[in-house]
Amino acid sequence: MKTIKSITIFLLFTVVMAGTLFTGCNEESDGVGKHPAIKYIRVTKPQASDSLVVSAYMGSLIAIMGEDLQGLKELWFNDQKAKLNPAYITATSVLVSVPSIIPDSVSDQMILLFKDGQQLTYPFRVDVPAPILSNMLCEYVNAGDTAVIYGNYFLPAEGSDEPNVYFSDNVKAETIVSWSMDELKVIVPDGAVSGKVTVESMYGTTRSSFIFRDNTNIILNFEDSSYGNPWGLGGFGTTNGCSGQYLQFVGTLGAWQWLNPMMFGYWAKYGAGDIPVADGLVDDLELCFEANVVTWSDVPMLIWFDKYDTPDGINPDGDAAQAHWKPYNKDGIKSTYSSNGWITVSIPLSDFIYNKDESKADLKISDISQYTNVTFMLFGASDDTYPIDIRIDNVRIVPLKNK
Repeated sequence: MKTIKSITIFLLFTVVMAGTLFTGCNEESDGVGKHPAIKYIRVTKPQASDSLVVSAYMGSLIAIMGEDLQGLKELWFNDQKAKLNPAYITATSVLVSVPSIIPDSVSDQMILLFKDGQQLTYPFRVDVPAPILSNMLCEYVNAGDTAVIYGNYFLPAEGSDEPNVYFSDNVKAETIVSWSMDELKVIVPDGAVSGKVTVESMYGTTRSSFIFRDNTNIILNFEDSSYGNPWGLGGFGTTNGCSGQYLQFVGTLGAWQWLNPMMFGYWAKYGAGDIPVADGLVDDLELCFEANVVTWSDVPMLIWFDKYDTPDGINPDGDAAQAHWKPYNKDGIKSTYSSNGWITVSIPLSDFIYNKDESKADLKISDISQYTNVTFMLFGASDDTYPIDIRIDNVRIVPLKNK
């Protein structure tokens, strides 16, 4: 009897303890009954993980360190609600990205709302970055025409209701056609020359990494019509050009049709001589050119480089690594493409990986300084015969942008 009584007391004690532990676990998981507190905030970069911060730029990832934070339900920076991931919320830390939307009301406070109704306020300032300039729709734009600049944080300059834009030689764009947080449309002023573009907002001033009217390492500008082989020369035009005379492919084309007007080969021995198209690491460079595609429905444009001593002739069956430009094909779906004017096309040299029919996709350019010639050729598979009208200008190899 004594043994049974002892067992009963033990079981009762076990149940009580289990209930206590279960309740404790629930409190730990939802934060009910706790007293949340923030000790400090730090950045999440490993090289600066010991850096404590009292402010951060929009979009930055921060770590909020404290205690009893596991019941966090909402987190506000000024009047902007942050997106929370439950996987990044523990009792002692919260990983969160500062909202990327500029607040309407600035309190310089972080507000934490918890599941049990508790609220915690903590001083924290959200900084707005200076403008970020990513690229231009077209780097070659004539004076009086509209240039389109893409980026972020395009906001009014101090004392103005719009951003300020300056072209090289500090020539200010007097007319801003339109602007939003990530796009600027400006009229290119008279006097603007080749160089970097500067955008000024109330939060700072930034110069672009890209170059307006980039004349770095121009291989072909098509002003000299003799640069090219006579039987694969394509055509030339000047009407509505972005920079003088341009190369033009015009006609109709179907699958695997070899048409002289649909190809252009620059052979250095008939042009500038034994001069490499570029120097530098392939992974750090890109091929750029301006293009105006009026209509293009199918047939890829094959682009490749050849060495100075390559025999005369255009040979897509060679062992040179090719890039295949086909903007009409989006994720495997083809549709008639038009660029609606001049654009700048950028193709990293690391994307030169194909042979003619793409049965190989592991080729590469090992040393770009070995090459002097360049070929453009519309050639390949097609679902039908279609009209083509493509203009190209200012072929160049430049440092990779936005690396």
